[in-house]
Amino acid sequence: MASIVKRETSKGTTYLITTNFHDRTLKKKIRKSKTWTPPAELSPKEVEKELQRVAEAFEEEIKDNISFGLQDNDYTVEGYSKIYLDYLTRSFSPTYYTRAIDIFRYINKRIGHIKLKDLNPSIIQDYFDQVENDKKIIEKIVPRKSFNVTLEEQGLTYHKLRYDLKVQHSTLTNAMQGKNVEQVWADSFCKKTNIPFEILFHYKTTQSEYAYNTKKKRKIYLRQMLAYAKRQRIIKENYATADFVVYTREQGTKDIEAMNEEQARAFYEALLTYPDIRMKTSLLLFLFTGFRRGEVAALKWEDIDFKSNKITIKRNALEIRHQGIILKEPKTKKSARTITMPTLLIQQLKEYKVWQDTLIPQLGDYYHNENWLFTRDNGSIIRPSTFLDWLKKVLKQANLPHFTIHSLRHTNITLQITAGVPLVTVSGRAGHSRTSTTTDIYSHFIQSSDNAAATTLDNLFQSKPTKTTNEELEEFKKIKQQMKELGFENIKDYMEFLEFKQSRSKL
Repeated sequence: MASIVKRETSKGTTYLITTNFHDRTLKKKIRKSKTWTPPAELSPKEVEKELQRVAEAFEEEIKDNISFGLQDNDYTVEGYSKIYLDYLTRSFSPTYYTRAIDIFRYINKRIGHIKLKDLNPSIIQDYFDQVENDKKIIEKIVPRKSFNVTLEEQGLTYHKLRYDLKVQHSTLTNAMQGKNVEQVWADSFCKKTNIPFEILFHYKTTQSEYAYNTKKKRKIYLRQMLAYAKRQRIIKENYATADFVVYTREQGTKDIEAMNEEQARAFYEALLTYPDIRMKTSLLLFLFTGFRRGEVAALKWEDIDFKSNKITIKRNALEIRHQGIILKEPKTKKSARTITMPTLLIQQLKEYKVWQDTLIPQLGDYYHNENWLFTRDNGSIIRPSTFLDWLKKVLKQANLPHFTIHSLRHTNITLQITAGVPLVTVSGRAGHSRTSTTTDIYSHFIQSSDNAAATTLDNLFQSKPTKTTNEELEEFKKIKQQMKELGFENIKDYMEFLEFKQSRSKL
């Protein structure tokens, strides 16, 4: 109960209301007071009644604030982000934690000095506006036009640079062609050649928009941290939710980056004649299975059953900055899957197995055999990013445009869809958690496959007296088969899906 002391002052009667609480978290007593002056128009009985109401309300307010830590909480956004990041290390994947470190570094530069209890919708909206308006500053190191001339004047030929000064071949070639180089390489090059940096190189600064997903994460991660603070009763309200601030939406949708049939065939033919069997085998595996790069990096020979022509995904390899490569469970439950391999891929894997089995004894103790399918030179698990380097080389030989490793996954899936493979099967081979994931991502490619189905429905439900009952029955069976292949359980859902696709195509 709050204590109340009546005081007579020169300005009239006032009341001192005092509360005392023991904070178990802070392990100390907390004493809070306030002075209340009754309005002149109240009668003595009304004053007594109102005084009790004010005292009870004050006591509840202080008690509530203490339970939330608001009275003695001096956490800044930056200070609390360290507590939140510690929580992430215990509860989330290393990939998520590593990404969060970079994002909170950005957040703390903008609002890290503000106390959590002082945050309000206006402050957070201002931060969101900064996120939208910020530009990415890209600083590149570019060789000067006189780069090659300067080297010649110093008697520094390519042969001398490459073999006497031990300059890295690929970057040296890029520099001589006027392409961008890394700061570390440029500094090392200037030191080896004893030529000042500003004579050989100059900085080129450009600005560009941040990707939508980057902006989104810089907002979402703040909202998630404040949600955690609210659950911990550090703050009363999370002002980073859509109830208080505006979240911008992505304008339009990003097209799937996949090879068309002609490009896929050209890529396949280039692989067949590619001399490096590791590159050839790994990229054929991506093309024929649609696996993710971490799934392929984590494959072991025990995951391949040549008797049944099956391959199984049991683990996923992640390359984490400052931590190296870690193994974890597949992305989702459906990602742990077993699929049948095409004959062409089986033959290639068998050939690759013979090559690897022949190579290993030649390397002796240098090679640590852990049964990985694709390895570094010493037998350790391959870096997932290596596959992209290999892909670039094959694309260049095939005279094809830029594609990523994930583009091969998209290519595999879209080719199956356009070939008429049942959507349930496509989704299962892709390792999607739900068939709807496949329809959402690849709706454009599904659309072309649905056109024939829509025409069939028109023919079925329009009045056509010339058709026999048997013909209509056969058409209905055909529709039901198409419906099941696309993963729908009833006609109503299938019809709604077709109507949605038709409306999308008119936009």
